[in-house]
Amino acid sequence: MSKRIMIITTVTTGSGHKSVSDSLVEQFNLMPDIEVKAIDGFDLAGRFAYHSSDIYGILTRYAPWLYNLCWKISDMGHPTFPIPRLICRRRFLECVNAFKPDLIISVHSLFNTLITKLISKYNFNIPVVVVQADLV
Repeated sequence: MSKRIMIITTVTTGSGHKSVSDSLVEQFNLMPDIEVKAIDGFDLAGRFAYHSSDIYGILTRYAPWLYNLCWKISDMGHPTFPIPRLICRRRFLECVNAFKPDLIISVHSLFNTLITKLISKYNFNIPVVVVQADLV
């Protein structure tokens, strides 16, 4: 029986995340007992977030304080600020229920807390592995 791996990545925020996820997909595809699917984390939040991700490079280079704020918002686990989880919940649940992954790999730090909080909230027994693509 094959194992299913879902990779949460992004294709619009820079070549690094895409390169990492593409490499993982390529290597997992060499393994006959592994089925892999990569999804863009910004797609989980809808069209606006997906298109907003185009400014990632600008934010990280010229407005790191604003990127830091976005990261802090995405990392908030406090119940009084569930907005990122609420926005992404439906699409994430659709992906998980359709693909039924045995493992989720997150390649973008903006999605780590979001994914783990949703997994916990809906009692999925899916381990999450983080691959750190941004070393800065």
